[in-house]
Amino acid sequence: MKMLIEQVNSDGLVTGHTMNLEVIGSTGPQGEPGPPGPAGGDMLDLPANGAIGGHRAICNDNGSASYADNADTSTAHTFVGISYNAAADGDTVSIVTAGSVTEVSWNWTPQQPIYIGIGGNLTQTAPTSGYIRRIGFAETSTTVFVQPSQPLFLGV
Repeated sequence: MKMLIEQVNSDGLVTGHTMNLEVIGSTGPQGEPGPPGPAGGDMLDLPANGAIGGHRAICNDNGSASYADNADTSTAHTFVGISYNAAADGDTVSIVTAGSVTEVSWNWTPQQPIYIGIGGNLTQTAPTSGYIRRIGFAETSTTVFVQPSQPLFLGV
C-alpha cells in the first residue's frame, strides 16, 4: 500500500512524500461515521499557540497557530487561513486555507473584500496602518470565501 505523508514547513507550505507500507493482518470492521466536516475547501491542522477563537485570521507561527494581526507586520507573510474551530493552548485548531467558511453570526456585505484586522479579527474596513491583506471576500452575509492576496505594507 502507498501512503502520502504531508508535512508543513515553516513558511506554511505543504510538501508530500509517498511511502510504501506493508499491511500485516486483516482489516477490522468499519467504525461509525464521524461528524460531517466543513463544506469544500482546503484545511490545515496546527497546534494552537495560546487560546484560539473560531473564525479568526490565523498565521503559522513556526508550526503553531496564532492570530494574524495587521498591526504586527511580522505576521504579514505567515497568514494561512481562518480558524474553523476554537482551541485551547496546545490543542488542534483546524484552519480553512481556501474555500468557503460559514458562521451564522457574521453580517458581511456580500461581494466585498474581507481583511485581516487587529488580533485575528476579520473586517471589511481596509486597515490604514501596519499592513493590508485581503484574505477573501464575502460570498453572502454569513459566508466568506478564503482566497488571500499578497500583503501591502502601509506607511513604508
